[in-house]
Amino acid sequence: MNKIYVLIFLTLFSFAFTSCDPGLMNEYIVENNSDFDLKVVTKLNINKRSISEIDSIKIIHIKKHERAQIISYGEIGRVHDKENEFLESVDSLYITFNNKKIKEEFLNRKNWKYKIIDRGYFSMAKVEYVLDINNNNIK
Repeated sequence: MNKIYVLIFLTLFSFAFTSCDPGLMNEYIVENNSDFDLKVVTKLNINKRSISEIDSIKIIHIKKHERAQIISYGEIGRVHDKENEFLESVDSLYITFNNKKIKEEFLNRKNWKYKIIDRGYFSMAKVEYVLDINNNNIK
C-alpha cells in the first residue's frame, strides 16, 4: 500500500514540476568604459513594467569606467537570444553625456553582447545584454 502512495506522490509531483511555465529574467547592462559620465533614460512598454514601479521612465547616471543595470524585466519563456527583437520591451532609450546624445549605433543588436547567466533548470532563467561604451562612441 505504501508503494502505491509513493507512486501517486511521484506522479503528481512530476506533473506539477513539468507543468510550470518557465520564467526568464532579461537584464540590460551598460558598461561605461569611456572617460565621461553618462545619463541613460529608458522607458519600458507598459506591458513590461512591474506593477510596483511608480513610473515607467527611469533615469540612471553611470560614472566613467562603471557598469550599471539599466533595464530588468521578467517574462514567461525559455532562454534564447532575441536577436534583432532584443529591445522589444523598450519604448525609448537615450544615452547622453553633457546633454549630448552619443552615436545611435547602441540600438543595433550587433553592439550588445548576449550572455546566459542562469539556464533556469531549478530557478528563474536569467540573461544579460551588455553594451560597452567607450570614447569612440562619443560624438
